[in-house]
Amino acid sequence: ALHDRRGGMPEICWASGQTFCTLAPCRKGSQKAGVGGGGKPGGGAWGGGGGAVGYELRDLGGQLLYTVHGDFDEKAINIVAPTGQVVCRTERCEVPFDDEPHYQVRVAPCVDAGLMTCALFSIDKLEGMDP
Repeated sequence: ALHDRRGGMPEICWASGQTFCTLAPCRKGSQKAGVGGGGKPGGGAWGGGGGAVGYELRDLGGQLLYTVHGDFDEKAINIVAPTGQVVCRTERCEVPFDDEPHYQVRVAPCVDAGLMTCALFSIDKLEGMDP
């Protein structure tokens, strides 16, 4: 489940409502900012050139779970584990029944596809786009 804290970043929660992890923008110069590619210059989070080059999913203790980078407008995104392994890739795809852009998502074996989907929906929300 995805929950918004008023004025804060989205939280990805267990079905019970307890927070599992949070999503926050990476900033230029972040140690993990370059993993798996980079955001578009001047683009990235909120499209305003605010310095974000991707996003990080962190557990409640602050431990890095995944880093998310790519071209968010084009829906071409990699989600990368702290080991550097790409665990999820997306690409833009067209569907015959809708003119809006959609994701085609590939998730590595033994990776929680639900968590990857929640992360992608959270980023779409932050970027101001429809999922």
